[in-house]
Amino acid sequence: MVTVAWLAWAQSLSRQEIENALRYEKRPDPAFSTVAVATLEKSIRVAAGRSYAVFGYNIPTVRVELPPLDNSGYAVVNFLEARPLGANGKPLAHELEQGLYSPETHSSEIRFVASNPKDLVPIVRAAGRVAIRYPIRIRTTTVRVGSPEAQRLGISFDGPYVKYPEQSLGLPGPRPLSGVDPMRAYDRSGKRLELYDGFQKSESADGVSRKTIAFWGPVATIRFDTVEQWSDVQKPFDLPAAPKRPAGREGIGP
Repeated sequence: MVTVAWLAWAQSLSRQEIENALRYEKRPDPAFSTVAVATLEKSIRVAAGRSYAVFGYNIPTVRVELPPLDNSGYAVVNFLEARPLGANGKPLAHELEQGLYSPETHSSEIRFVASNPKDLVPIVRAAGRVAIRYPIRIRTTTVRVGSPEAQRLGISFDGPYVKYPEQSLGLPGPRPLSGVDPMRAYDRSGKRLELYDGFQKSESADGVSRKTIAFWGPVATIRFDTVEQWSDVQKPFDLPAAPKRPAGREGIGP
C-alpha cells in the first residue's frame, strides 16, 4: 500500500520553471566543530532580559545563549518549570511564549506575557531550569548523482528534485530560522542552490517513508548532516529580572 501526502503552494511552479531559475544560496555552508563534553556546560549561559520588539516591548524574557557554533542550530532547548516570581517569591499569573532560535546570537528564549497585552508581568525574579540536548559531533555526507553511495542510501535525483528515506538518513530536525539546513544541494559547478519551498511530497510504502524536496536548479550533489553524538545538559536558573529598557528604543536591538 502506498500513501502520498503533498505540501505545495496553490500555484507551484513547473519543473522547467524551477530548473531554469538557478537561484543560488547566499549563506555560507555551515562549519561544524567537535565540542568537548567537559567544556559544553561552561559555554552555555542563561540570562534574564527584556524584549526590544515594537510589539511587546519590555516583556520579560529568559534567554539561553549557546556556544557560538553552527552546531547550535541543531540543539534542542526546552524550558522546564519556568515561572516569573513576584516580590513575595510566589509565581505570578502569566502566559509562556516560546521564541525562535536566533542564528545571529546562537540563543533561544521564552517570554512571560501578561493576559492583558497592554500590561507587563510585574516580575522580580525568574526561576526554573533549562534542558539542552546539544550535538557535540556532526558528520556531513556528500552524495553525487549516479554514485554507489546514492544507491546504497536510497537517494534519487531527478533534475531539481531529490527523494530520500526520511528515517534512515537520520537528519536532525529542522528548526525555523535556525540558519542551518540539514540537507543542501549543489549544481555541477559546485554552487549551492536555494531550496524551493513551494514543493514537498511524502510517500509511504511497505513501512518506509520517503520525502521529495526541490531546489532552484538541477541538482548534481547533496550534502546532509547527521548528529553522531549528543550531550544532555540541564541548568537550573534563579535570576533577578532585567531592568526595563528606556522608552523610545522600541525595535532597536541590544
